[in-house]
Amino acid sequence: MNGIYTDKENLKVVFSYLIFNVASINKKYGSLSKFINDFNLGGLTNGKLYTIAEMAKPHNRLYDLIYENLKWIGFKEKEDFVFGIEHLTRGVNGYGSVRINREIPELKNINWLGSYITYNGNYVWYVDGAKKNSFLSYQDNILQGTPPKLYYQKLLTVYFKHLRSPLLNLKYKVTEVDDHYVYFKYFDSPYINGIRRSTLERYKKRKTLGNR
Repeated sequence: MNGIYTDKENLKVVFSYLIFNVASINKKYGSLSKFINDFNLGGLTNGKLYTIAEMAKPHNRLYDLIYENLKWIGFKEKEDFVFGIEHLTRGVNGYGSVRINREIPELKNINWLGSYITYNGNYVWYVDGAKKNSFLSYQDNILQGTPPKLYYQKLLTVYFKHLRSPLLNLKYKVTEVDDHYVYFKYFDSPYINGIRRSTLERYKKRKTLGNR
């Protein structure tokens, strides 16, 4: 098996990519390892999703796999796999995508996938059953990797209250969350501030008084 295994729930997708539901591969082909070996693939899997990517254009390798192999062995697009292209988040002059902090539009109606675009890239995760809200807390959503903004908005408020910070009197909003930091800005300021996620997580057991 040439694929790489990761224990992360969220997988980053880049360039042009295919995302497979591993349960579909196991059901229709026998096993993921056999699938990878028979078609001489690489890629990344967490046991629920399997992704492969291609940097070159046109996407001949991915297209060949879809139209010369997958269709013939009974795989259905959107049901068993999906093709996508990375939404770039950085332009020539810095951040440029209007889709930041939104779902990947092409994956919105894939009922076994959750997705999110951050400043650091495009992320997907497996969804079991009904589609979940990506803005709920970890505990409610059982998702790890692309943390919810509203969850950290509450923790930031608790943090400011604990410090008796005058910043609590200003209007602020969490704008982005990545693997390590929570970014927020004040409504009357163009500047973005950051605080470590681990700092805010210390306050998750304290009483939160609703949304700000």
